[in-house]
Amino acid sequence: MEKLIKLFFFTISFITVFMFSPLIKDWISNFTTIKHFQKAEEVNKPMIENTNTKNTKFAVSQYIGKSEQEILKIYGKPSRKVPSQYDYDWLIYDKDSSKYAQFGVLNGKVVTIFVAGNSVDISPFEMGSHYEETMDNISLHEKFSFSIQSNQYTFKLSATDLQERPLVSLNNCYAQLYFDRFTGSLLGIRYLSPETLVKQRPYELIYSGSLINAKPLNSLHQAVVDREEEKQIFNLTNVYRKRMNLTTLKWNNEAAKVALGHSKDMVQHKYFDHYSNLYGSLADRLNDANVPYRLAGENISANYVDGIASVFGWINSKGHRINMYKKEYTSLGVGAYSKYYTQNFIK
Repeated sequence: MEKLIKLFFFTISFITVFMFSPLIKDWISNFTTIKHFQKAEEVNKPMIENTNTKNTKFAVSQYIGKSEQEILKIYGKPSRKVPSQYDYDWLIYDKDSSKYAQFGVLNGKVVTIFVAGNSVDISPFEMGSHYEETMDNISLHEKFSFSIQSNQYTFKLSATDLQERPLVSLNNCYAQLYFDRFTGSLLGIRYLSPETLVKQRPYELIYSGSLINAKPLNSLHQAVVDREEEKQIFNLTNVYRKRMNLTTLKWNNEAAKVALGHSKDMVQHKYFDHYSNLYGSLADRLNDANVPYRLAGENISANYVDGIASVFGWINSKGHRINMYKKEYTSLGVGAYSKYYTQNFIK
């Protein structure tokens, strides 16, 4: 009998440990998970994953880690230098849509680059190439792990991430590829240093140690960033309309005021919808502001990394894409407020 009792308690103990071992493991590891919410095989360290032998000597990615002076020497004076939400300043080159590029500079060094221009060298990738063609030359991974000092970070990509914005590890940085899920073509690319990737957190993140955060912006600096993101959204909308052989849109200042008002209203009253309990529908808001129109459309988004990411979110959403590429529209107003973005299209 005594042996049976001991066997019984041993069995219970074994089952208990087996059932709760994942919880014990998580408690010991002290890992934290951050999931990225936006309304629109493991690599242990940065390494080149591309098997293409194309010469990458002059690829734009090589400027990650280089000085701001080197960028100015090669590309000349930018259209403007403006702040971002992630500590770095953008050097914007947007006068020629085929050469559209932005270089993020922090403490005099390039920490991120965004390219939309189809004549910019993004080797080993090629702007406009099909998803399948691009994937033939790289190894696609669902997880990326790396350490910064004593902190460990692992990004996990969802099925949608892998299809629309996969992440690729290069020699000196990471590359986030933006694909059009309807045509499969590569629309843009963002290069990031590991620190910048952690600050932006575009994917689900599991980490241990300390989390690297961008410095919070006061209301004045946030407003400056918001006005700049409006310009970037407007310019990128025209970059992609032009690529679709559509006429580019003119800036509509009155529609922009209405768009900003809606973004601000959504933030302040904690909702996400085209209809406002205070100001009604888009038609109501345009009429109240005396904005003349024969046809109007609206896109909204929230909690994307920035305005750039929001544009790709709209392109990859059927309803929003219709507005982006509707040939009848002639002008556009954009309103950004604390990562809430509104586009008002007007004919």
